Amino acid sequence: MSNNLGQPPKSPGDIFAPKKKNNRRLSFLISAIALVLLFAGGIIALVFTLTGPATDAAEKFLNDISAGETSIAYEKDTSIGFKKVVSRAAFDTFLDTYPVLKNVESHFFSSRHVTGNSFAVIRGTITAEDGQVSPINIELVNENDEWKVLNLDLNPPPELADDDFDEEEYNAMEF
Repeated sequence: MSNNLGQPPKSPGDIFAPKKKNNRRLSFLISAIALVLLFAGGIIALVFTLTGPATDAAEKFLNDISAGETSIAYEKDTSIGFKKVVSRAAFDTFLDTYPVLKNVESHFFSSRHVTGNSFAVIRGTITAEDGQVSPINIELVNENDEWKVLNLDLNPPPELADDDFDEEEYNAMEF
C-alpha cells in the first residue's frame, strides 16, 4: 500500500516523533530551568550554612527553657552582655511573665540574619503546647566562637532593623 505520492507509508515512529526544532527548544528550556533551580538551591544552602550555628544556639536556648533547664539556659546559652544587664532573678521573672517560653512545642524562624560572624538576628514565631502563638526576636553575639543570646523579645516591632548592632560599641563595653 502506498500513499498518493508514491512513497511507502510512514512507520508509527515517524508519525509520532517530535520535530527536531521543538526538541532543541524543549531541551534548552529544561536545561535553563534546571540551572535556575540548582542556583537557587545553592543560595538557600549557603544561607542555611552561614546562619545555621546561630540558629542552632537560639534553638538550644528555647529547648533548654522548655525542658525546665533554666539554669543552663541562663548560664550557658546567654552572653556576658546579657548577664551583665539581666540578673538570674530577673530572667526567672521574665520566664514566669511569659509562660509560652516554658512550653514551646514548636518554632518557625522566618528570618535569619548574620552580620560579619559576630551578630545575628533570628525572627519568627513560637507555638506553645496550648496553641498560643507568639512572635519572637532573638539577638545573638559570637563570643569565643560560640553563639550566645544577647537579647530576647517576644513583642518585636515589624520594622526592627537587623543591622542596629554596633560591634565597636559592644566590644567597648566592660564586662
